[in-house]
Amino acid sequence: MQNVIQYIGDSMHIIDYDIEDATIFLNEDYLNLKMIEDEDLSNVLKELILKLNTIYKLELKGYYKMLIFHHEMLGSFLKLHRLDDLEFSRCLIDLKITIFLDSTIYVKTNDFDLLTKGEFYFHQKFLYQNLSMFSKEELLKIIENVDFIYGEEALEISHYQKGKSL
Repeated sequence: MQNVIQYIGDSMHIIDYDIEDATIFLNEDYLNLKMIEDEDLSNVLKELILKLNTIYKLELKGYYKMLIFHHEMLGSFLKLHRLDDLEFSRCLIDLKITIFLDSTIYVKTNDFDLLTKGEFYFHQKFLYQNLSMFSKEELLKIIENVDFIYGEEALEISHYQKGKSL
């Protein structure tokens, strides 16, 4: 499982943080992309990062590329990669944002019992199943015991060996 550094209730956690790269998960209740106007999104996300900097002393500052992998049922994974620090002040951040709405996200586990009925992929010792195969209720039961795969890594999964659960 991924290394969780901070939790804020059930709505957000920070994964694999360092000053150059950070991954933040926000559920749909915490950041509803449909409710934010496009022109306001950058400011909302900057305020969120600055708030996290203040509360958790993350020291994210500079110019970051932010990729947002969003799935309507789960929420958003924000991947930040620092492009330049450019002598930004301690509390300033700028973002180049790319959003992938309705991203293909896979559930990754080594426990067959956590999968739902339907098609899955197998590679090495892990099983992968598309998040869209799960109901919200099923997902809530397993969310703490699985990892989520998205972005470029998710594209590779279609090349893995297929299986089908009954």
